[in-house]
Amino acid sequence: MKVFAKRCLAIAASINTLTFVFVLLLIFNQQACTNSNEDEARINSAVFVENPDFVFAQRASLSVDQIDQLSMVSYTISTKPGNVSEDVHVSYTMDYLQRIGAVDFGNQSLTFSVFGLYADYENLVSIELRYADGIVSSSEFSIITRAFQSESPLPEITVNHIEPLVPLSFILIRSLPESPIIIDVDGETRWQAPNVGASTRAAYFDGAEFFVGLAFSNGLYRMSWNGESEAYTIGDDRYGSSHHNIEKGKVGLLNTITFIDGNIDRPESVLIEMEKTGEIIKHWDFDQILSDYIVSNGEDPSGLVQNGVDWFHMNSAIYDASDDSIIVSSRENFVIKVDYNTGNIKWILGNQDKLWYSNFPNSLQQVALQVTGNAPIGQHSLSVTADGRRLMLFNNGLGHVILPDIGDSRTFSSVSIYEIDTVLGTAHEVWSFDKQQEIYSNVCSSAYRTIQGDILINYATSEFRQVARLLVVNDDMEVLFDAAIPKRPQDSTACRTAYSVEEIVLDGLIFD
Repeated sequence: MKVFAKRCLAIAASINTLTFVFVLLLIFNQQACTNSNEDEARINSAVFVENPDFVFAQRASLSVDQIDQLSMVSYTISTKPGNVSEDVHVSYTMDYLQRIGAVDFGNQSLTFSVFGLYADYENLVSIELRYADGIVSSSEFSIITRAFQSESPLPEITVNHIEPLVPLSFILIRSLPESPIIIDVDGETRWQAPNVGASTRAAYFDGAEFFVGLAFSNGLYRMSWNGESEAYTIGDDRYGSSHHNIEKGKVGLLNTITFIDGNIDRPESVLIEMEKTGEIIKHWDFDQILSDYIVSNGEDPSGLVQNGVDWFHMNSAIYDASDDSIIVSSRENFVIKVDYNTGNIKWILGNQDKLWYSNFPNSLQQVALQVTGNAPIGQHSLSVTADGRRLMLFNNGLGHVILPDIGDSRTFSSVSIYEIDTVLGTAHEVWSFDKQQEIYSNVCSSAYRTIQGDILINYATSEFRQVARLLVVNDDMEVLFDAAIPKRPQDSTACRTAYSVEEIVLDGLIFD
C-alpha cells in the first residue's frame, strides 16, 4: 500500500514556567508520519526541553519503534520563507549516540540536541529515522523559541549582495566578549556561545564541540551545542590569555597564549600545543628561538627581541603536516616556519626592508625567502595546502606598531597566496585579491577557504575600524557574497565585534 506523508500533530504545553521546560506531546493517527514501509519505524512520542539560558538549541527525547534496528537519526530546521541560506541538517549515528550514553534500549528511547534554531520564532523541524533495512520515517514538529537576550548580540547585518547559487550558508565569527557566534548568510544569528561569566575570544570547532579560550586568563571551556560548558585550566599560573587563535595541532590544539616565567614577560611570542583539557604538550618560545639563532650566528638580538614588549605579536599559528613543522605569523615582522620537534628555523617570509632582515645579515637573512609580488605586512590568518607548497594569508598592510616604523604601511589590504619553493628559497605571490585597493583593514581580519573552494574574507576593521566587511570571492576574483557588520555600540572597534571568521557547516553536519 502506498503511504502518503502526513504532518504529525503536536500539542505544546508549558509545564514549568520557572525552568522554561516545554513539552511537545505527539498525537498519532494510524498513518501519522511518513514511512516507506506501512506502519513500521515511527516515532511514538517526542519531548523537547529548552535550556532556560539558551534559545538556539533544545533537547529532543524520542520514543521510537525498533530502536535496535535504528542506524541514524537526523533533523532538519527549515529556512525562513524568503531567506536564502540552506536548511540546517544534522545527523547523529546510533554509534555516536550510544558512545555518549544517549540511547536507552530498554525504554526504546534516545536523546539528542536540536541546535541552529531561529530565536523568537516558530521553527518547522523535521526528524528522520533511518533503519538498517532501509526503512526511513520522518515526522514534522513546531518548536517555538524565546527571543535571544545577550549583552553582546551582533548588530543588524546588512547583506549587500549574494549570488543566486549561494556560495555558503553559515559563518563562524570569533568575537569578544562572547565567542564564537554563528550567523547565516541572511544575517540571522543561529548560535552564540553561552555567557560563562568571563570574556571568551579564541575559539576552535573540532567537528563536534567548541574549545574556547578566555581573553584575560588561562581558562579554557569546552562548549556543547546545547549551551552547556565545562571549564578547564591551561597549564599553570605562568600561562595567561588565549589571545588570538586555537587551531588543530599535530597531537592536540595549538594556542597563541601569553606567558610569564618569573621576571620574563612574553606578551605574544609563546605558542603551546595543549590537550583539549588544557594540559601542556609542547611549548615554543620565539623570544628564545630567535635569540639563540641570532647569537649562534655571531649577532646581537637585542635590537629585535625585547623582553616585556610585544615586539613579536603572534596572531596565527598552524601545523604543517607535509614536513612536520609549525608556521607562525608575527604581525610586527614576518611569517616564520620552524621544525615541530627542534624549533629550528626553516624559513622566514616577510618584508625585507624591515630591521629583522636589514640588521641581521649573518643570521635571519640566511633563512629568508626571496619574495616576488607583495610581501606580507601585518598579516593574519595563515593556512597552507596539504603539500605545504601554497600559503594563504590576509595581508593587512600595516607596518611596525611596536618596533621602529620604517614607513612600509599600505593604504589597502589584500589576500595573498604564495607558492613556496624551499629548494630555490623563494616565495612567489601567485594570487592576490585587493578589490581594486578599495578596502583597508589594518588589524585583525582573516581569509579562509570554504568547502566549495572559494575564499571567505573578513575585513575586520574597514571604514576606519567601524565595520567588519565580509566577502566571498572565487579564484576568478568574482564577488559572490558581500555583507557588512557594524561594530557594536560598546565596542571600541569592529575588531572586537568580528575579528576572524570562517565557514561552519550546519547543512550536512554528521556526528559519527
